[in-house]
Amino acid sequence: INLAACLARLGHKTLLIDMDPQGHCGVGLAVPEEQIERTIYDVLIEEREIGP
Repeated sequence: INLAACLARLGHKTLLIDMDPQGHCGVGLAVPEEQIERTIYDVLIEEREIGP
């Protein structure tokens, strides 16, 4: 989270992908679980799109 925040602050486009099964990036950013529409599992295993 810290590295992504620093890079974004420097003006870089940044995508933070949480590969942790426990979802610690979401927890660290205070994202409510019910707002998470898809996980990295959905993208890698079920071949869903990353974007909307």
